[in-house]
Amino acid sequence: MMSQIRPYFIYNTLGSIEQLCSIDPPKAGELVHNFAKYLRGNFGELDNPKPILISQERKPLPL
Repeated sequence: MMSQIRPYFIYNTLGSIEQLCSIDPPKAGELVHNFAKYLRGNFGELDNPKPILISQERKPLPL
């Protein structure tokens, strides 16, 4: 999963949140919260020396 998190993904996500701030601030706040949870959950796995089983993979958050 972490190999999929590239800088362009983070930049694009933050750019989308920036645009959403002027269109729908409450939705932008929700997106920031969900994005932070996503990053926190995935960055936490960096210290895990064992492979993650498919059954343990996190499902994407609903939009």
